[in-house]
Amino acid sequence: MSGTTPTTELLPFRKKLRIEIKQPQDSDITRDRVTRWMMLATTVLTTAFAPGAILYSVASDFGPNASMFSLLLGIIAGTLCTPYPLTRSLVSNEEWKGYATLNPFNGKRVLYGPGMHPAFFWEQRNASGEISFQAVSINFEVGVQTTTSTLISKGTFAYQVDTKGLQNYIGIDPSVVQTGFLSYVSNFLTGKISRLTAIEAQEMIDQINDNLADEFMGTVVRSTDASGETSVVTDFEREFGIRVVSLFIESMKLPPKVQEARDGLDETTRIRLVCAELMGLTIAQYDAKVANGEITIDQAAELQRRAMVITGNATATYDRVDGGAGIVLTRPT
Repeated sequence: MSGTTPTTELLPFRKKLRIEIKQPQDSDITRDRVTRWMMLATTVLTTAFAPGAILYSVASDFGPNASMFSLLLGIIAGTLCTPYPLTRSLVSNEEWKGYATLNPFNGKRVLYGPGMHPAFFWEQRNASGEISFQAVSINFEVGVQTTTSTLISKGTFAYQVDTKGLQNYIGIDPSVVQTGFLSYVSNFLTGKISRLTAIEAQEMIDQINDNLADEFMGTVVRSTDASGETSVVTDFEREFGIRVVSLFIESMKLPPKVQEARDGLDETTRIRLVCAELMGLTIAQYDAKVANGEITIDQAAELQRRAMVITGNATATYDRVDGGAGIVLTRPT
């Protein structure tokens, strides 16, 4: 991650799932609110009363009755016309929504959070300006090489747009966030587990999840929002204008072919273990007795037949082989 030097040391395991969802606040966004309120008041008052004032002035030469009638007519006309400039001078967003207008004079985006806010009536608006602050969940899969095999890590990454980072987020396609995240996570996991065996990494998945949360949801840059509360922003969050809501790896598995070979080896070892237990021996003692002939090939074959029944491999076949452990198992196809 930029600005930090990731450590390859796994930090202490706390076994907890962190979920951090923040209620978006318009107060986190910087813009000229005072001028917009003044413009809104001026626009509404002008639209409502200017027609009446003009008609009253024109009709004053025709007597008081004509003046009052013209004033009333003008007020009615102004009231009917007010909704249009009022609509153009207000931005209203739902609780978890935001909006970005465009100032046509300088080409800059003007950002608005949840709630109703005054805006300049000349600001341009379109459907693409709507922003959702609700959490977005992405399932990911990352392959990382360990000292013994590649591990396929599958997990879930959830984020929400940060009101403080809207300027960075505007114009970014969600796929860019996903691509950037996968790059960060891949580099992070490589630094953490590349020196471990696949089994060691799998056994430390909870600890790795803790470390991932610290890296992507931890304290790197401190910032204080409008309410005076101090929050933390990681480099990754700041660059993309988002907040990481949750991040965890659900599983770390071997590639299918490697897992199949390992399963076969594990099954063979399990059968040998049952054979040894039937004789009241350890696996090492059992292998030694088969190798030196204390347990004959026929005895070993019978033990393995019984072991396969016990382990649910009754349909498996075996070949007798002289020497070594004496038996080569052949799993049914």
